[in-house]
Amino acid sequence: MTLSLVLRPLAMLGLTMLVPQGPPATGDAPENTFFVRCREGSGRTVRGPLVSSSSGYRAYVTVTAEMRRLEGWPTCVNTSSLFVASPGARSFSMVFQKEPTPERSGNGLRLVDWGPDGRTLAAVSLWWQEDSDVGGHGILIYRAETKRVVEPDLDALFSRSLRRECSLRLDDIPGFTESGELVVKVTSTGGPGSIIASALSLSTDRTQVFRVPMRDRTVQSSSTGEYPWSLDDSSSSIVYIKNATGSEKQYTLYVNFDGGSYALGVVSIPGGQTHSYDIRALRDGQVPDVNGNTIPLDASQGHVHWSVRGKESKALIGRVEQFDLTNGLSMTAACGLCCPDSYYTSWLTPASVVGVVEPRKMPSRIRRSPWSASRRAGRL
Repeated sequence: MTLSLVLRPLAMLGLTMLVPQGPPATGDAPENTFFVRCREGSGRTVRGPLVSSSSGYRAYVTVTAEMRRLEGWPTCVNTSSLFVASPGARSFSMVFQKEPTPERSGNGLRLVDWGPDGRTLAAVSLWWQEDSDVGGHGILIYRAETKRVVEPDLDALFSRSLRRECSLRLDDIPGFTESGELVVKVTSTGGPGSIIASALSLSTDRTQVFRVPMRDRTVQSSSTGEYPWSLDDSSSSIVYIKNATGSEKQYTLYVNFDGGSYALGVVSIPGGQTHSYDIRALRDGQVPDVNGNTIPLDASQGHVHWSVRGKESKALIGRVEQFDLTNGLSMTAACGLCCPDSYYTSWLTPASVVGVVEPRKMPSRIRRSPWSASRRAGRL
């Protein structure tokens, strides 16, 4: 099971590193510092790209590969170093260095990015043992204000939080969120059922926390949804559709209300992406649908219907979130149907035209599925 997690860098800091003066960055072209090997038995040093923050801090990584004797055997080993310069400074200081050990002869370091505060730097570390299949990834976080570096132990963090032993593999660090949390992708290497995933959503003012359900697209009946929606003075409804595959898919979505329906038509969604629809924003902004219709301003409730298009019936997942920030309430629904929408009937409107038809006034092609009542008809 692969998860995306959010970590707070400030809560992890606690390891103080020595800060000797290091060489300034050179003008050489940056190289890949994640996996550096010796060349024909000789050593070499490579430098990664310069990464600058919004507050003026700059950082780069160097990795040296050289031949050494470890436990009596000549081995290509690595030493990774992180250099940082303060705003306006000409020289860089070495704030972190990873030396080889007999158990971990190789290592590398790749900078991810600075956080939105401009003072927190994240990096991914790699280690391996020469002539074996043993290795792994790690996280490195540097705080410019305190000149402290920490390498958090994900297994220990999860084990302490869940009060049980956890075994995780770090896959990637996509970067920071706008509010400064670090997002990491991990895979559980434990047995089935050893971890139950849970995700939380934090409001922009950081006063409300909402639980986000986790879904497996392969165990649902079909990629469809039939959800209630309602709007009042302090609440709203947002519909989410996610493509849980790696290739582009299509879907249709209708927002139904008393006396009518709001049709999006056929929508394409890239692999791994999520589309969201704020029903209040669509109504209050009088945003026209594919047929030019809008949601009446006095419409306050109804239901949403969506369905995947195509042969793959379990490609998408979806839900509606009803939230009330004033009263601190939320509700989410992810009710699906037994099968996706299918073709039922179609027609042209108007049915006939006498005279010369202008190119921009061609008849509309209307298609209806079995699940589509007359109010759910939509333009093809």
